Amino acid sequence: MKLTTAIMKALFDFDDLTRDRALSMPIDVVRFTNITYGTKRPYQQLDVYHPAEEFMHHFTNEHGEIPVIVSVHGGGWIHGSKDTYQYYCMDMARRGFAVVNFSYGLAPQYKFPVFLEDTVQAFDWVYVHARQYNFDTHHVYAIGDSAGANILGLYCALATNSQFAQRIKFDVYRAHVPQAIALSCGVYKTDIKHDKKHTQTMQDDLYSDVFEPYGKYSQRFLMNVTDYVTESFPPTLVITSTGDFLQMQAPLLVHALQKAHVPVKFTIYGTQEDKDKYPHVFHLDIKSTRAMKCNDDQIEFFRQHS
Repeated sequence: MKLTTAIMKALFDFDDLTRDRALSMPIDVVRFTNITYGTKRPYQQLDVYHPAEEFMHHFTNEHGEIPVIVSVHGGGWIHGSKDTYQYYCMDMARRGFAVVNFSYGLAPQYKFPVFLEDTVQAFDWVYVHARQYNFDTHHVYAIGDSAGANILGLYCALATNSQFAQRIKFDVYRAHVPQAIALSCGVYKTDIKHDKKHTQTMQDDLYSDVFEPYGKYSQRFLMNVTDYVTESFPPTLVITSTGDFLQMQAPLLVHALQKAHVPVKFTIYGTQEDKDKYPHVFHLDIKSTRAMKCNDDQIEFFRQHS
């Protein structure tokens, strides 16, 4: 791992610990933990959260099935797991969904496209085990932020663009299209050049850890979600904020979605007058009212596309 990448990972670790300090499992959520969704690698595990039994009848359909949200965590492709997103995902479950929260392979140990293959397997697990967990497979949604937004965007491209699917070389190809998705503070075009030299150096070091050396330049184009959007891409809520260092990425995806006539809603949280700018992935801090507003908006978008 490059030194700059290692520093980024350490900062991510600190931010996650600070954000979730003093949080505990909510009493109105049931969780099923450490479920294996794949057999290739030891980290292929997921958790399932849903409202406690006494509340379930408020959210299930006539068959006793509950709508599903699949969460794809962020962390720059080098950091994070289902454990770092457990409180955020449990809070989303309280809003009336079963939430599937999975870990995927991280760079530099696992290179592109391993994390995308893991995502395909995690989604497929939802459909294979729907009866066991009372999942409503007609109402499956997904959320992803930062690198997770990139991975979720690529997954949806894989599921809706056969030409893109043919360019991705791995064993698992059965991809299911979500009803709608929400992408927050994400990376959608990876070959953007930065004006600041130190930012460009960090980006180059990160990508050298994400890709195989012989393919890092050609593979980088395969991670441009903007290049593979078609009219079959699911309805998308694109979220950024005034303090998001990836804010410039969001309009690029919105333009690609609009060009393909995909239903899209674009929201920027905060204003330039705010003394405290809404930071990158602010919505993960469930102790804050601004995160609650953003997460309520995600749920409302899903209900509008149910």
